[in-house]
Amino acid sequence: MKKRIISVLLLCCMALGLLPTTAFANNGGAKAIQLGTSGISGYDSTNSSYDYIHFGTWNNSTVKWRVLDTKTNMANAREGDGFFLLSEALLGTGEYGGVEFDYTTPYFNDWKGSRAQDWCNDFYSRSLSITEQKAVLATSKSDALYGMYYAASDNILDGDKVFFLSAEEAENAAYGFTDDNARIANYGDSAYVWWLRSPRKMNPDSAGTVNEKGAVIGEWVGQTNAARPAFNLKPDSVLLVSAAVGGKGTADGMFKIPEYSGDEWKLTLLDDTRTFRVTETTAAGKPGGTVTLNFSGPRTGQNEYISAIIEGESGATYYGRIMKPTAADRQLSFTLPHDLASGNYKLHVFSEQYNGDYQTDYASRFQTVALTVEEAATEQFALTPGGTYYFDLSGENIPGTINDDLPDKSMHYVPFTYAGAVNAYKLTSAMATTEEYAQQYKYDHSLFIADHAVTHTVSWDDLNTKSLIFGKDYVAGGVDYTLRAPSVGSDYTGSDESQRGVPQSNEWDTMLNKNSGYIQNWNGMYSWGQDTVSVDASDRALRGYISARFWNFSYASYSYPIVGFRPVLEVPKPDTLGSDGLKVVTLDLGGGKLGNSSEDIQIIVKTGSEFTAPASGGLTRPDGNTGSYFMWLGSNG
Repeated sequence: MKKRIISVLLLCCMALGLLPTTAFANNGGAKAIQLGTSGISGYDSTNSSYDYIHFGTWNNSTVKWRVLDTKTNMANAREGDGFFLLSEALLGTGEYGGVEFDYTTPYFNDWKGSRAQDWCNDFYSRSLSITEQKAVLATSKSDALYGMYYAASDNILDGDKVFFLSAEEAENAAYGFTDDNARIANYGDSAYVWWLRSPRKMNPDSAGTVNEKGAVIGEWVGQTNAARPAFNLKPDSVLLVSAAVGGKGTADGMFKIPEYSGDEWKLTLLDDTRTFRVTETTAAGKPGGTVTLNFSGPRTGQNEYISAIIEGESGATYYGRIMKPTAADRQLSFTLPHDLASGNYKLHVFSEQYNGDYQTDYASRFQTVALTVEEAATEQFALTPGGTYYFDLSGENIPGTINDDLPDKSMHYVPFTYAGAVNAYKLTSAMATTEEYAQQYKYDHSLFIADHAVTHTVSWDDLNTKSLIFGKDYVAGGVDYTLRAPSVGSDYTGSDESQRGVPQSNEWDTMLNKNSGYIQNWNGMYSWGQDTVSVDASDRALRGYISARFWNFSYASYSYPIVGFRPVLEVPKPDTLGSDGLKVVTLDLGGGKLGNSSEDIQIIVKTGSEFTAPASGGLTRPDGNTGSYFMWLGSNG
C-alpha cells in the first residue's frame, strides 16, 4: 500500500519515460501470437523459405533453429507429430569448431559412443533449460544404406535427444537441401565444415560431413570440425508461439495481437511444476469493464507475471501481462479491451515467466474461463464525447483555494470534457468499495469531467460538508445535473501506465479507458475521489499528480496545495431528456477573450427550453472597446 500524500511530496521531481512500441505489418499475415504451434511452418518449396525458432542458448545467445519439417524425421512420421529442427549456424569452440567425430585408437565411425554423440548429449544438458529439455522428443531411427558411400545403421539413433543429420537428410530436397548452396552454413562469419552422423561404408575411420562449399563428403573421424545439431520438438509442450521480437509487447497490460509477416518465432513452453489455479470458470463484462478473478499458486519473482489471452473464433485476439503478483496476492482485476465485440470467448489465464525477445518463456497450464462480453455502454445523448463545454460554478460555494490555472478564476466559465456514457459505479456514502459492490451497482451514465481541479488546499471532509463528494443538485442551461466527486477505487493494482484503481469499474479509470485524454491537467495535482481506502477508514483515495492513472491516498481531514477538487457532472435522468435532449450553444467572443483564448465558447442547454446565459464576468472585451461583442449562437447560427 502506498504512503500518505505527505510523503509523496518528495516525488515532485519524478519524470516518467514512455516505453517504445513495436510495429508489425498489417498485411494479412499470421498473428504475432498464436495458440499452440499453428503458426509454425516447415520448408516452403514455392519460395525456398523457412520458419525459424529461437530455443536454448550457446555462448550466452539464443540458438536460431531452422524448421525443416512439421513432422519428425522418424520412421512412420505423420504431420504434426513433431517439428524437425536444425541449427541455422554452426556451433563449436575455437578456430575450427573443436568437434571430433571420434578420437580413440583405433578410430571408428560408429555414431553410438562417439565424441560427436557426446557433444550432442552435452549440448542438450548444458544449453537447454530443464523445461526446454522436456520439450525435446527422444528420437529413434535406423538409417538405410545411402548411395555408394554411406552404410546402413540399425537403431543409429536410439532415444537420442540431440543429434547430427544423416547424409540422406542433408541431401533431402523436402528439407530444402536442393543443391550444395542450400547446405552451406557459417561458423562465425565464414562457411565451414560440419559433421553428419552417417558412417562411410568403405572407410571405418571416416564419417560424413558437409564441407564449406556445401558438398556431402567423407572425412577422417579425428578431424576437428563444427557441429550443426538437430532435434525433434514436442508440439504438446508448446502453449503458444510469438514473434521473436516484440511479439508479446513491451509493456504490461492487455493489447490487441497484431498481424505478423515475419518468420522468426519464440516459444512459450508448459512448465508442469507450476500449480497456478483460477477459481472461476465463467466471467462476464462489457468492453472497457472489469473482470475480477480469484487465484492460487502464483509463481513470484523476477520476470514472473499472471498473463491472459482472449481467444475468439479466429484464435488468440488479445494478450496481456495483467499482473505481477506477490506471494500474498489472491485476486486480480483487469480491464476488457474497449474494442472487444460482444459475444462469447475463452479467457486463458496463466502464470508466466516472460523473458523478453528471443528468449523462451515458461507458463502454467491455461486456466480457461468462459468469458461473456456484453454490449458496450450505449451513448445516451447525440453529443460527441471528447468535446469541451463550459459551466458556471461561481454560485456553488466550492471550498478551497481557486486554481490559478483556470481560464476564469471567477468560475463563471469552467471547462469540462464530455466523457459520454460510462459503465461504472458511484458511491452515495463513505465506504471502502468492494468488487461485489462495484459489480452490483455499476450502471450506464453520462459524465462531464472538469479539465482542472477547480480548487486546491481543501480537505475531503470540507468538500463532503458542502455535499460535493457524493453529490448536490446543480442546474445549468435548463438541464439538471449532479455535481460531485468521481469514484476512483479504494485500492490499486499495477504500476506506471498500467496502474488502475480497484475496483477497476470506477469512474476515473473507466473514463480513461474510453480515451486517455479525457482527464487533463493532472500533472502536479491530485484530485479527491469518493472512495474510502480499503485498509484505513480515515483515509480517502486520490488520483493524478504523477500520471493520470496514479492512485494514492491521504487523511480525509488533511488539505494540501497539491490536492484539489475536480468535479464531475452527471446527467441523472437521461431518459426524460431523450437522446437529443442536450443542445450545444456557442458564444462568439467577437475578439474578446476567456483567459488567453479568443476561441468560441460552447455551453450545454436543454433542447427546446429557455435558458439564462452566463454572466460576462470572466470574459475580457477587446482593448479599447465597450460595445456588445459577445453573441450567443444556436446550432442554426
